[in-house]
Amino acid sequence: MDLGLFIVGLGLITGFLLITMVFGIRERKTRRKVYFIKEATALGSLTGITNVALSGPEFNPLGLASDLILRITLSFWVLTFALMGLFFMALRQEFPDWRVASLVTFLGTTTIICGFASLSQPALEGNILALVWKAGFALYSIVVFLHGARVFHEANQRQADRRSAVIALSLVTISISYVINVVLYDVPNFQGTPLLTGLSVEMVLDLLRISMMLMIVIALITDIEYMYRLPVDVYSISVIRDSGVYLYSYGHDPDVSDPGLLSSAICAMSLFMKETSKSASSLRRVSTSNRAILIEPREDEGVIFVAVVERATLVLLRSLQLFADQFVQRYPRETYSDIVNPEDYADASQLVYTAFPFLKRCDVAE
Repeated sequence: MDLGLFIVGLGLITGFLLITMVFGIRERKTRRKVYFIKEATALGSLTGITNVALSGPEFNPLGLASDLILRITLSFWVLTFALMGLFFMALRQEFPDWRVASLVTFLGTTTIICGFASLSQPALEGNILALVWKAGFALYSIVVFLHGARVFHEANQRQADRRSAVIALSLVTISISYVINVVLYDVPNFQGTPLLTGLSVEMVLDLLRISMMLMIVIALITDIEYMYRLPVDVYSISVIRDSGVYLYSYGHDPDVSDPGLLSSAICAMSLFMKETSKSASSLRRVSTSNRAILIEPREDEGVIFVAVVERATLVLLRSLQLFADQFVQRYPRETYSDIVNPEDYADASQLVYTAFPFLKRCDVAE
């Protein structure tokens, strides 16, 4: 039995399942969906199972060849990293970047196909396909992790924080490790002239990647919500009656001198759009070159929820919807009044922190 592979596999199973459980508990407690990353960690646990199967025949009841198990393992990693990439995109934008998504899809598909195809080809062709398989996976991983590093680097630029810097640096290091793996191990082995003998380059780089993953976990362990750190400025979050009266506001947009103008404008635009378009749907968004006003109406309750942000992202949109759901549940329509007492909505900030967890560490823009 290969004890190293067994320990790594067991660690992957335990670690990924524990993280999945934490995400599941948080999702159930806050009613805020953990987009993509929970599924990624659940799928990642399967890579641990295949690693255990590689460690010895006693853990391989199906008797699969080790080369086949390796390709199954890498296929699981491709799918896991794809979900991680979608999570990174959800933090940064509303829809996936089609250029990045297309590149990742092409590389991931090519990697999986070449990996399995290499098993049925003659020696030379099989070796070439195996090299493409490994190099393709490395490039695929680099694209995903560098995109994630970009997200946390941009977040750190908006508000400097050691944790976001650590996460970004760890993701960059993981990306570099895949380059080193191809240059120092895969290509020389394909040529039959390994550069380093007596040293398992793959094992060293695997340990490096695991250590970087641990750095990310350590950075998040004190506050798991920090993973939602957005590379987008959030200026204000408001609750407005359909009459234009402010009920509650969190933060302040420095470019808006009179918040009442915003509420009046939104109510007027909503009415105008309904009258001119003859549509039953409500105004949902107003965008400019450097601002996006996200609007979540609750017509049955007579209130409108508004977030003024730098740009829309999937996480922000879902957070505003969750805040709206929680607010109308906490403060029914009969509690609203045209004469607003701030004390009436003193607990609303806690609802903001639940729906917008990143505001705990990345407060509204000054």
